[in-house]
Amino acid sequence: MKGRNQCLNDKTSAISKLSVAVPLKRQERCCECPVHAKPAIRLDDAVLQKRKFRERNPGYQPGKPCVYVGQTARDPDERFQQHKEGHKASRIAKRYGKYLMRKRYEHLNPVLAAEAEDQEKALAAALQRKGYGVWWN
Repeated sequence: MKGRNQCLNDKTSAISKLSVAVPLKRQERCCECPVHAKPAIRLDDAVLQKRKFRERNPGYQPGKPCVYVGQTARDPDERFQQHKEGHKASRIAKRYGKYLMRKRYEHLNPVLAAEAEDQEKALAAALQRKGYGVWWN
């Protein structure tokens, strides 16, 4: 697997120079490698009433935020809208999603598609270690 700052085609990547995840335009990249973002969505605390959510978060500390962590090749705002409208949506994000936590996690974006899933899991695990309630697919 290539490093974060290296394109999958072994070209020098401009990915590390991007300051935000959006817009993910081809002309801003060094190549045609798929680029993804890891949007984090703040969830309403009512999600804690869901048995599955509680089971997935046994170390949840009351008062800590509940967050949905995902990945997308789309603009994170556009993907959040899709969740809220029910298009290819996570049920948790659709029902309990309050807002996109852009400023808090934009420094983690964008990532190459080949690394997106591993980084999604790593972010979710890191948040859970801090006592957050976290949902990811």
